[in-house]
Amino acid sequence: MRRRSFASHRETCRRASALTLASRSPPPSNYHSRSQPSKRASINAAVNGAEHSRRSIPPNKPPHRRQRLLAYRGVSRSALMMISCNFLANWRRKTRLLRSKTAWSRWISSSSIQSVSFLLGVIPVFVAWIYSEWLEYKRSSSTSKVHSDHNLVELESETIKENDRAVLLEGGLTKSSSTKIPSPSIKTNLIRFLTMDDSFLLDNRQLLRAMAEFGGILFYFYLCDRTIFFADSTKSYNRDLFVFLFLLLIIVSAMTSLKKHNDKSSFSGKSILYLNHHQTEEWKGYMQVLFLMYHYFAATELYNAIRIFIATYVWMTGFGNFSYYYIRKDFSLGRFAQMMWRLNFFVIFCCIVLNNDYMLYYICPMHTLFTLMVYGALGIGYKYNEIRSVMALKIFMCFFVVILVWEIPGVFDILWSPLTFLLGYDDPAKPDLPRLHEWHFRSGLDRYIWIIGMIYAYFHPNVEKWMDKLEESETRRRCMIKTFVVTFASTVGYLWYEYIYKLDKLSYNKLHPYTSWIPITVYICLRNFSQQLRNISFTLFAWLGKVTLETYISQFHIWLRSVLLIFCFVLSSYV
Repeated sequence: MRRRSFASHRETCRRASALTLASRSPPPSNYHSRSQPSKRASINAAVNGAEHSRRSIPPNKPPHRRQRLLAYRGVSRSALMMISCNFLANWRRKTRLLRSKTAWSRWISSSSIQSVSFLLGVIPVFVAWIYSEWLEYKRSSSTSKVHSDHNLVELESETIKENDRAVLLEGGLTKSSSTKIPSPSIKTNLIRFLTMDDSFLLDNRQLLRAMAEFGGILFYFYLCDRTIFFADSTKSYNRDLFVFLFLLLIIVSAMTSLKKHNDKSSFSGKSILYLNHHQTEEWKGYMQVLFLMYHYFAATELYNAIRIFIATYVWMTGFGNFSYYYIRKDFSLGRFAQMMWRLNFFVIFCCIVLNNDYMLYYICPMHTLFTLMVYGALGIGYKYNEIRSVMALKIFMCFFVVILVWEIPGVFDILWSPLTFLLGYDDPAKPDLPRLHEWHFRSGLDRYIWIIGMIYAYFHPNVEKWMDKLEESETRRRCMIKTFVVTFASTVGYLWYEYIYKLDKLSYNKLHPYTSWIPITVYICLRNFSQQLRNISFTLFAWLGKVTLETYISQFHIWLRSVLLIFCFVLSSYV
């Protein structure tokens, strides 16, 4: 008897769990149709069945306790099962919500140290900036004599300060042309800042404004990335919409920002403008727009194109740094610190405030690494850079170092293992991989293209001289050569697209380090084959190309969420 009751109890629990799971599943398409009975109708049917069972008992015999229980078994099972299903569904829903809030609170509390510290530091700066703006408004609105001797002295001192600032910006760390009063110590400035000294706040109003804006940007990052203030949405990709938006942006840019440049070449003095600054900035703007749209829409079919864009950025790192160091021969510590500051200042503060890994912004350590390699290649023995054999030896040594580190197994891990704390990354989607896998993969994809950029920069004056002679040649010969260059470049680009670009993700990644220079060279040939094309550019895309690093970092926190582990933790609490 005990076994039978235990078996019946187990069967009842199994049915209840099955009905609970069924209640969690979405209803069928005809759920609200007339053929589906409602809950009230089901309960009424169960009650009627119970009444019919009770009436079937013989009237001459008093209902026994067991018969009474059997009579009400129908209504008890049906009604109790439905009530319990509704109760369990509501209880699970409330439990999931409570657990999700608990997960969010746990996660927010884990990252509150850096956030609270940053907030405590930004609030006084923001208050000081607001107060300095009020002091400036009060001073400008007050009536004063414009031509008084006091104002003339102030104007003269302001002119001297502007001259000093201009000399500092143009000449780097050169001495000022005027006699400068020794600046107060850091302790004195800090005391004046904390005591809200009016003159100190007015003198440093622009600096306070910049610091307040920077703090506001990081706070907005935290609000978008680390809180549920903005709701999440599901990405959806539509190729027609993607192409339409990009073409619309090109049309708007052509109508509003198309500009013709008349700059002269620094080598020949003529209007050649081969790979000029406006053109490269415009190129970066094109790629950055597509890069951001790729992440926003989750356009996975453009993965190979994004790999080319990142390779182009690395190519420009080699091209631009080689051109600067080879021409200016400025290997000073100030220039080096300026480059490192430009590449890592923003990302370091994002890592501190948002508690992220440095490798999450993998483009920043990549550009830092290849900038250091260009600096080292040209800085060692820079007095002999004009000798062709020495430059050829340096380029060969760059290839040798890359082959040694990335092509020979084990060398990469030995070299970079001391920097695992900085370059290591734990991928939540692939927890079994080593921490340096992400750095090895990202840096290895573009390990050669920065050297190609150095080679193109080295032969840039020779190409400009050849193009100068081509523009001065007779019309028939010039047209024939340009037609041949365009046809050959287009054919090579088509073959690369058909046999390399169309490969799947894994197959393409294996060939990318050795073939990424092909589409870059094809674009350079097609973009510069005509003098008219070299003279024009879209200033809108050129402006976007100047803020590629900032937009790259911002899209991780405004459009996306930089940490996926929080979602894994919240979802695990549902189970």
